[in-house]
Amino acid sequence: MIDKSITYVNYNTGVYTDKLNFANRILAVYQILRVLKSVILSVILINTL
Repeated sequence: MIDKSITYVNYNTGVYTDKLNFANRILAVYQILRVLKSVILSVILINTL
């Protein structure tokens, strides 16, 4: 599955190498986690007020 998605991304962009794609995935997951953390914190703050 991982290989298929990597080749899919490579086919669409034609520029990304596997390493770049891997780094971009890590960054995307990190940003999603940051957003989730801020949402959870805001929900906790709203509930405590």
